[in-house]
Amino acid sequence: MNDQYKSQGFGAWQFSTRTLLSVVTACAVLLLVFQTVGPMWSMLIVWFLILGAAHVVANAFGSHQIADSARRTAAENATTSRRPGEVVRCAPATQLRDRRGFGRALIAIVAVSAVLGWLLGTAGLLFLTPANLAGIALGGASAAILGGFLGFVAGSFVMVATRSFREASDTPSVKPIKAS
Repeated sequence: MNDQYKSQGFGAWQFSTRTLLSVVTACAVLLLVFQTVGPMWSMLIVWFLILGAAHVVANAFGSHQIADSARRTAAENATTSRRPGEVVRCAPATQLRDRRGFGRALIAIVAVSAVLGWLLGTAGLLFLTPANLAGIALGGASAAILGGFLGFVAGSFVMVATRSFREASDTPSVKPIKAS
């Protein structure tokens, strides 16, 4: 059974006594820190530890996938060989890879959404909360920033989606290229 896991790329998870005692010591120190700083900071520390662990696991998973992909590609290339002069069908390159400026339309969308965010945020604070003038001004500015950001995200998404749809519908789907 162990050979089956090793052939699939899984190694047996082993650790030494030193590693075990180091992990137990780290947990004890972490629990001491939790008791010292309080529950709110403890949750923040746990959140960042989970975030770091997720990045490490994702990096290991991605590295494993890249190695598997390289092996699969090499195996496929060894089994499928093309004859010289054989026509290979390839889709044409799109223009989405090119850099483009924001344009006036996106700047107008961001400005309008920032103004709408400011209006809605200020009106909401005025009528729904007993906030003072400084709080209303700060909340309105925050709402304007969020509105502008959401306008930028939505506007750029719509612009890229319409451009890609236009390119997909205007260009032929496949164009033959001679293999060399």
